[in-house]
Amino acid sequence: MNRDVGKAYEITRDDEHRTDVYVTKSSLKAVASPKETLDQWQNSAALYGENSRNTLDKLADMLVVTVLLPLGAALGAGTESARLQVARTEFLQQLNSQDESKRSAAVRAVLSGVAKKDLGLDAEALVTRITELGADHPDQALRAMVLLTTLNKPTTR
Repeated sequence: MNRDVGKAYEITRDDEHRTDVYVTKSSLKAVASPKETLDQWQNSAALYGENSRNTLDKLADMLVVTVLLPLGAALGAGTESARLQVARTEFLQQLNSQDESKRSAAVRAVLSGVAKKDLGLDAEALVTRITELGADHPDQALRAMVLLTTLNKPTTR
């Protein structure tokens, strides 16, 4: 229900004619499909903490970037260090996400970078396993990703 009459329409009045009740289209859809609504609410509730953490990470990035931008300009590096800071934070958020599709996309991005090409179907089992590992043990999934990135580096003797 919604009291913002600009976004809703009146469906009934009470007998005392003091309170108007309005409903939005999204409320009607939610009531019409309770299973989908419940799934969506559960997903939103599960991601609530993650979204709050991501907001704090973005705030921290803003503070870091305010230092990096003038420093980059003074050193002649431009905005590269600030851009890398933001990209790093976004990647870690994606890799640590509770949303499996976001984790999977991050794993795929790392593995594509290691392979220096698009991944074929052969890598799908590895992507799936690391994505699943990240759900319960994000630290171990991150460790696996770090180990995989070292495979492509030349060894020094």
